Amino acid sequence: MGVPSVKEIIFFKSELNALRAEAMLDLLIRKKQKIYPIMFDIDGSRKIREKGIILRLEVIQHVLRFIESQLSKGEFVFWYGNDEILVILQADSMEEATSKADDIRQSISTRHIFIEEPVENVSYDGCITVTGGIVNFDECHDVMDVIRLSKSRIALAKEQGRNCIDQTASEQCSLFTIRITTNEELQLTALCEKRRRTQGSLLREAVDTLLLHYPQFHGHRRDREQKMPKNAFTYACTPAVTLEKNRKEGKHDH
Repeated sequence: MGVPSVKEIIFFKSELNALRAEAMLDLLIRKKQKIYPIMFDIDGSRKIREKGIILRLEVIQHVLRFIESQLSKGEFVFWYGNDEILVILQADSMEEATSKADDIRQSISTRHIFIEEPVENVSYDGCITVTGGIVNFDECHDVMDVIRLSKSRIALAKEQGRNCIDQTASEQCSLFTIRITTNEELQLTALCEKRRRTQGSLLREAVDTLLLHYPQFHGHRRDREQKMPKNAFTYACTPAVTLEKNRKEGKHDH
């Protein structure tokens, strides 16, 4: 068994952190806590990645520690992978949560960072900015829906010029219908009960996973969105998916 590469170590670490983030988010949703999840994306992260992958991780860890220092008891911050950071805020209203998130964003943008990475013999000297998408606790009742909605709002915020936070309602997407057989319906129902998830959420998660397996969708998030068929990206982000039982059991029309 070979020694894992730096990229593999970072990948597994980010996957573990994402699972922890989703587990905590799921727990708070089930407890019906008044939480306001916000996903931050580091702006211009490609330039940092081009210098070195260890340097990129050091910058992310620096931002994580700084955000954690700004949080109150019962609030959490997680590295969600790539250049995304999930923060779970508690507040009495969306306005209060957005104001607190914006204070964090502004504090990050004015914080000077100097990091030397001896292994890669590179350094980062300057400030960074983050763009965020915040979600109200009563908008979504499923972890993946929260993640998807926050990311779609990041995309909207990036269109506004970055270094800002978006909380606007998502555009209404077309309703997609998936035809399934009776056997598939039974399997999906059993999986929903086991995972305690909704059918629509599981299907959208499956679509997200499928799209990410195609090589042309890998790489920088903006590149992936540009290369991805527009209808496919809309489908992956849409908040509504319905099922239609296929009358002809011999046919599979997914």
